[in-house]
Amino acid sequence: MKSRLKGLLSLAALSLAGLLLSTGAQAQGLTFTGPTEAYGLLNGEFLALYLNERGDLGAPRQGLAKPAGPLDSTGHPTGVANDGSVTSGTYGALFSSTSTIGAGAGTVGDSVGAKREYITGFSSNAEGYAIRIGDGSWMPYTGFTPVPGAFTTTGAINSQLTANSALTTGVPGLVLRQSVTFNTNNNLNRAKFTVTFDNTAGTSAITNLRYARVVNPNPGLPQGSNITTQSYLRDLFPGAFLINATNANLNLGIGVFPTDPNTHGTALVATPNEFLEGDLLNRGNLDTNVDLLDPFSPNPLEPGTAPNFNYVMLHTGDNGADFVDTAGNVVNSTTDFGTDFQGTDFRNQVAFSSQAAETGLVLYSPLIDVPAGGTSTFTFYYFFDQFTPSQVAVPEPGTVSLFLGGLVSGSLLLRRRKKQA
Repeated sequence: MKSRLKGLLSLAALSLAGLLLSTGAQAQGLTFTGPTEAYGLLNGEFLALYLNERGDLGAPRQGLAKPAGPLDSTGHPTGVANDGSVTSGTYGALFSSTSTIGAGAGTVGDSVGAKREYITGFSSNAEGYAIRIGDGSWMPYTGFTPVPGAFTTTGAINSQLTANSALTTGVPGLVLRQSVTFNTNNNLNRAKFTVTFDNTAGTSAITNLRYARVVNPNPGLPQGSNITTQSYLRDLFPGAFLINATNANLNLGIGVFPTDPNTHGTALVATPNEFLEGDLLNRGNLDTNVDLLDPFSPNPLEPGTAPNFNYVMLHTGDNGADFVDTAGNVVNSTTDFGTDFQGTDFRNQVAFSSQAAETGLVLYSPLIDVPAGGTSTFTFYYFFDQFTPSQVAVPEPGTVSLFLGGLVSGSLLLRRRKKQA
């Protein structure tokens, strides 16, 4: 019986080692040293994000540039090492509709490589953000300073993944903190970005702060046309106020859930890429682009002025929304955008600007006040595609010890029964 017990224990040890290798090698929240700053990878079962130390997608940055990482003909990255680090260019957001657990040889790089890039375009990876206070100029994230030691990544391929960052903004007392989370049951195909405006060190309140997030979508198409079609709302995400870009049945959206704080007043805009890749993110020309301004056209989100592009905005006092055209006219309104998921008139009326060019998506927060000595938050999401649930569950923490304990208990029970016989 001793040899039998020894054999079972050996089997348990081998099984334990296999489970640990399978889980540990597959992915986690990882950090790497980049040419300009630290960057991280959050690699989940279906979704993977590469983030810079400043919390923007498209890593690792090379100065201000984010040159596109190489992709194969089907949109999968070919510049990722086994450990998940990037060997060429940059990658942003990668998604697979099927599980990538155990892909290839089981390395982190194999899991990432089984996903398709949803942001990288033909030449660059355009994604970033800026803030504006009152009527002041837009301040891009590239001008902020990372707080030493604040950038962290945690989690595993079978549990919640999180990336945290913090930056001083140059505004006295104001620190911008960002937490990115996904890979839980409700967030397997969407990533939650919680932005905290931390004024705890400030002696004065900050009023009328607006946050803008910009992304140039390219849903998995490294070859052929990269022109996307924009739409309002998606049935896959009921309750979400979002703008979505589609190409070849692949989708990337950005938006909010109105149940989160400080989301009423959010606006969604689509604009051609020349306002994004060159001027906006590479050269930081925020004052003329992120606010969709030019010398001849005022701020489209301020009352009484004409916008350059159509947009849709959540009401500040209820769940209603307005669709506004380039003449500044409210084309249509609804008292509850949440009832418009069934193809009602308001949803059909929303038509974002469309031109023969790669199109970018812009999300504007409402105007937010931050009290002196306090904080305020704004939460938005990136939305991806439908997925097929994994047939083989990866064990959660604690399952391995239970498995080992069960084998040992079973072997001891067999031993007792033999003695009784």
